[in-house]
Amino acid sequence: MVKELKAEELKLHIPKDLPETTKEVEPLESIVSQERVLDAIKSGIDIEEKGFNIYISGLNSPDRLNIVKELVEKLTQDKESKLYDFCYVYNFKNPEEPRILIFPAGEGKKFKERMDNLVEILKKDIRKALTDSVYEKKISGLRSELNSKIMELEANLKNEVSSFGFVIVSTQTGGFDVGIPIMNNNIGRQVVETKLDRLKGIYSEEEIKNLKNTQNELRRKLKKVGKQIMYLKEEYAKKEREVKKEWLFTVVESPIEALKQLYPDNEKVKEHLEEMKEDVVTYSSSFEGTSQQNVMGLLGLMGGSSGNISSVVESETFGVYDVNIVVDNSGKKRRPVIVETNPSFLNLNGKIEKISSQGIVHSDFRKIKAGSIAKSSGGYLIVDVYDLLRKPKAWEVLKRTLKTGEVKIEDIYENIGVLSSVLDPQPIPVKLKVIMLGDEYAYYVLSQYDEDFKELFKIKAQFDPELDLEKGTKNYVSFAAKVVKEKELPPIDKTGLEAIIEYGARLAGRREKLAELTKIEEVIVEAGTLAKKGKKDVVTRKDVEKAIEAKTKRHSLYMEKYQEVINKGLKLIETDGEKIGQINGLVYYDADFAFGAPIKITAVTSVGRNGIVSIEKETGLSKKIHNKGVFTIEGYLRHKFGQDMPLSVHINLAFEQLYNYLDGDSASSTELYAILSSLAGAPIKQGIAVTGSVNQFGEIQPIGGVNEKIEGFFDICKARGLTGEQGVIIPEQNVNDLVLKKEVVKAVEEGKFHIYPVKRIEEGIEILTGKPFEEIATKVKEKLKTYLNAMKNSE
Repeated sequence: MVKELKAEELKLHIPKDLPETTKEVEPLESIVSQERVLDAIKSGIDIEEKGFNIYISGLNSPDRLNIVKELVEKLTQDKESKLYDFCYVYNFKNPEEPRILIFPAGEGKKFKERMDNLVEILKKDIRKALTDSVYEKKISGLRSELNSKIMELEANLKNEVSSFGFVIVSTQTGGFDVGIPIMNNNIGRQVVETKLDRLKGIYSEEEIKNLKNTQNELRRKLKKVGKQIMYLKEEYAKKEREVKKEWLFTVVESPIEALKQLYPDNEKVKEHLEEMKEDVVTYSSSFEGTSQQNVMGLLGLMGGSSGNISSVVESETFGVYDVNIVVDNSGKKRRPVIVETNPSFLNLNGKIEKISSQGIVHSDFRKIKAGSIAKSSGGYLIVDVYDLLRKPKAWEVLKRTLKTGEVKIEDIYENIGVLSSVLDPQPIPVKLKVIMLGDEYAYYVLSQYDEDFKELFKIKAQFDPELDLEKGTKNYVSFAAKVVKEKELPPIDKTGLEAIIEYGARLAGRREKLAELTKIEEVIVEAGTLAKKGKKDVVTRKDVEKAIEAKTKRHSLYMEKYQEVINKGLKLIETDGEKIGQINGLVYYDADFAFGAPIKITAVTSVGRNGIVSIEKETGLSKKIHNKGVFTIEGYLRHKFGQDMPLSVHINLAFEQLYNYLDGDSASSTELYAILSSLAGAPIKQGIAVTGSVNQFGEIQPIGGVNEKIEGFFDICKARGLTGEQGVIIPEQNVNDLVLKKEVVKAVEEGKFHIYPVKRIEEGIEILTGKPFEEIATKVKEKLKTYLNAMKNSE
């Protein structure tokens, strides 16, 4: 008995408790309303242990990063926050490794202010201390003592030199030598001759030889005294420095110790201040003003205003005492939730900026910049998996941070000058939760090819792309209220809400389901804009249907062109009459816009032993699942007709005028109907199209895209004129998926179009041929016997 669906069975039954308008409804707080997802995200947030980062799949909104950000902010608004400031300072012992200092939130800025004040205090105190009379007296005493010792050495040497008849003279090169005083009659005065060979004629050779020996000995003594004087100067310079350091320690120690006492538990701060104290007293010339004058003179020669030069000098001279706050959490009460839309290596990890001057590239700790990883410490970092994987080294640095609990800012600057300084800052200890958004494919790839991934992302939150109709209806209404409020659009009335729910059900492709909320936002906005433009107080069904129609038109060019080719007769599709071995199958296209369309499938049978030969398979146009369907058909034929005789048959199976790739088994029942028609010689009604998968026992199995397939064939039939004999055979399991256009439902109601749900092949062939299956099966067996006898006779 042929079963046909009634119009009432095709309608979507929307819950009746819809509000009159969205004004009566509280806007949805977050589109993330699925309990499975919320529970997973909450678990990930609550578990503080290492590795419980969160991977969210299936959220397809373009604004998904911000959607998750809002949700996380809401879920963590009452959670205790332990935030810290991260600061880099100069490392006096190892300048290439800037030191990291960590403070409770807000204390980093205070420390910087205190350090700035400390430097100003030291400037004044040191300059004042070095002009103190007590200090000056100590230095003066040392210098007097030095001068006395030098004078004594010089006097003793002079006396010894004189005792041998020599005198000490200055040389043109600035040194000293010893020579013999003689009278130069040409100039009428005494001169000192250091080159004794010139005294031949005054002294005998033997006397000159003896004088040379004496001169050499005196020269050695002169050199020795010179070294003694140099050592004395170095010794007393060291004594001056020590006196100066001791003097300055009394000046510097007090303010630095006072600052250290403010950080009794921060050993790194105390260590830094202790090293700073040593540096200040060692390089006190910076505070005396002499080094600034030298640098200002140099910069003045290079050009520049005095104001600019002064600020540069101040910065360079006292820069080692500066504090670079790379993460400042001042005034923040809640855990940070940071969305990184461009998760490159530098944006995540941080960077060290460079300064290039006259071919020299250099940097210092003040140019270190933190990335989003450090800024997220104590909170959450949200990234898109594909954005992350597209960036070189980005996944590696994020993974390394999650494994080690620290981020190391690296200097990966490419040297573009003749010289570049390289910094290796100390790592920043961080504790953060990473929330990664992606899809199932990315999750699978990372799980398979990165052994650390599942250990680092132990929480998976998976969005269901569909909502249950009843619960989803409430969410749809609340979401519509949210969009209307945010976009300042007119409220949506009951009819408009019904149209939106119908649209969501169509997108889901199932009558008891609705598509996820993000799928309907565009239509809500467009319908609201149309109503607003028309100066309407509310958005109605008409506005929503216009918005859906406009959206469809923008994306349906390929569908229109495809239908045009059929309607012009360029693609051969028949919608009336009967044909043997020919049937209308239904194909589904889903790229930018999903639609269905008919395609002619033909079967030609003859004597042979090749079984089914799929032309698409032989030409490489069919893919694995379609090939599986062909093998399944052959299994059905053997099960049904090959139990008492071998099948000696050759069957050519083709999708006519198909020139692109084919996949899926949703046409396997259609192909089987064509084969049975050809073997039985039973004509198939061309006004009925078919979709449905089949198994080896003849059971019809559900398929996807059923609404689009029915509507695609209906559009062709409508364009040619509905005869009342046309329709579509579908799997019975797909009945609950039907959410058809109003015009299709109306045509069914008027008896102009028919939809037949079937469970088995036997039911479908009876609808297509108008003959009982037993009759068809008998004729098939007779034909197969004929083929078998013909094969035997030919051997």
